[in-house]
Amino acid sequence: MRFAAAVLLTALSYGAPARAEVSFGPAVTAAAAPATAPVQDAPAAPLPVTGAVSPATTSTILDVPAAPVTGAAEAPRFSFVDPARSQLFTAPTAYTLDEGASRVSLTELLVFQYNYGVTDDLQFGINTVYLVLTSVDLKWRFYAGENFSAAVLGGVAFMPFNIDFLSGYGRLAGTWSYDRLDVNLVVSDVYSADSGTVDNLVAVSGGLGWRAGERTRFLVEYDTFRFTTGGEPVNVIFWGARFLWPNFSVTPGYLTPLEGESLREGLVGIPYLDISYSF
Repeated sequence: MRFAAAVLLTALSYGAPARAEVSFGPAVTAAAAPATAPVQDAPAAPLPVTGAVSPATTSTILDVPAAPVTGAAEAPRFSFVDPARSQLFTAPTAYTLDEGASRVSLTELLVFQYNYGVTDDLQFGINTVYLVLTSVDLKWRFYAGENFSAAVLGGVAFMPFNIDFLSGYGRLAGTWSYDRLDVNLVVSDVYSADSGTVDNLVAVSGGLGWRAGERTRFLVEYDTFRFTTGGEPVNVIFWGARFLWPNFSVTPGYLTPLEGESLREGLVGIPYLDISYSF
């Protein structure tokens, strides 16, 4: 503003050249001629005044529209996916391994599991408890959408040292994903026969997985088991955290029964541990 006022006063002071010719003669007239140049250039001079807005202010103004463009609902980007995301604790998800990928895991130092991606949507698996109980299965992901996947799994379980036992099972799994959250729902039908005792269990299980950060994922799973053929079904909850690396994961947690003496006695749960490696 001070600069503009100075320019205005300068223009006014040069605004009467005729009066200068009368008072001071030709010598002043010669000096007055160059004075017309600043009057012509005066509109260009105030341009730097607009520069009074600091560069920081200008960048701030330009950055204001950037926040709504990305949107608060945009999914966070991690450098790698959960290498064990094809299952929660014991329940399968609708995800499958990529073609040619393998995963091995050891649960409770008892259950060894191996999975192989036959194709991007077909996965082979084998599980064994020290060769006492062994199961073989296939999982086929028949639908893979942007936020929802669905898969069907079927297999057989047998005891190499007990030819009277045989079990078959089928599971339908659906997994819905949004942002950091995965929601999993499984419908299972397990048929078992052991020494003439036949058992069929239809159960619904579900679970949640929440990616808290690059290397941490919290898990909870509800499931129903029969620990003996023909025995009473037991409802349990698994809960814990999964610590992640690009090809390795460790899942410590607890298995808590929802009924029985152990619950009434305030048992937090049976310690659970799964170690998984993908290659």
